[in-house]
Amino acid sequence: NNYSGMFSTIISSWRDVRTNTILADPNDITYKAIYQMVMICKALGVLRATDMFGPLPYSNQGKGLTKVPYDSVEDIYTQLFKELDEAVTYLNEYKSNYSLPESIRKNDFFYAGDLNKWIKFANSIRWEGSKLNEAKEILAFELTKLVHGEEEAQKALNGGVMEDMSDMAKLQTNERLIILNSLEMIANNYQDTRMGATIWSYLKGYQDPRMNAYFKLNPTERPDGYTNQTELQGIRSGFAGDKNYLGFGYPNIKEDSPTYVMKTSEVYFLRAEAKLFGLTTDAKTD
Repeated sequence: NNYSGMFSTIISSWRDVRTNTILADPNDITYKAIYQMVMICKALGVLRATDMFGPLPYSNQGKGLTKVPYDSVEDIYTQLFKELDEAVTYLNEYKSNYSLPESIRKNDFFYAGDLNKWIKFANSIRWEGSKLNEAKEILAFELTKLVHGEEEAQKALNGGVMEDMSDMAKLQTNERLIILNSLEMIANNYQDTRMGATIWSYLKGYQDPRMNAYFKLNPTERPDGYTNQTELQGIRSGFAGDKNYLGFGYPNIKEDSPTYVMKTSEVYFLRAEAKLFGLTTDAKTD
């Protein structure tokens, strides 16, 4: 279920890494660096999980408790900011004196061991944590103030965030690993996931040229008599669903399309949003 995938699995994976790094040898400086890289990934996952589910049993994980108490969203945000601080501080210190071993760089499928990009990733997550969360509307603005959103946004900006296409965190098939795009699998194998009427209305209404970049006509005809439509259409909420469902706009992705974890464009939108609500005076959003 969503909770398991968005939270429980993250915590389980973090425990495994902790056991095999800082608990295996607390004095190994490279183990500590690997652990902090994982903490950055965990921070992003937990941030999105608490935005989805609210309070979570987070801060007391890994302490051997049979029942882990829940933390408020505010406390989770504060804890995540602290963990990102620790990760950025340690990786800055580590890269000043050391470089990751080749075996680690080869298995880092985000940044190939480039710690400067990991630090940008961490600061970009900090930026997301300081944002106005659209789903909570006005309450979210109070939340960002409560957990020092203005301070954290400026700290992220000062420390360096994603600005270039090469900074984004993504997974893609390479010479060492085959990564199939999950959205393509859902759309193709499950014959599910098509363009919604809402996004179609925006793209069509504003004559947005990105429509044909985001969507395409269904790539194949079906043996049950279904035929492709001649122009892109969006599926409305409440559509009953049958073979005709296949005729709506198909996501323009392939099996080897990247799976994006965090994109540079997202960070620019967050920067603009932060300036709009007075959290920064970021000149690059003008």
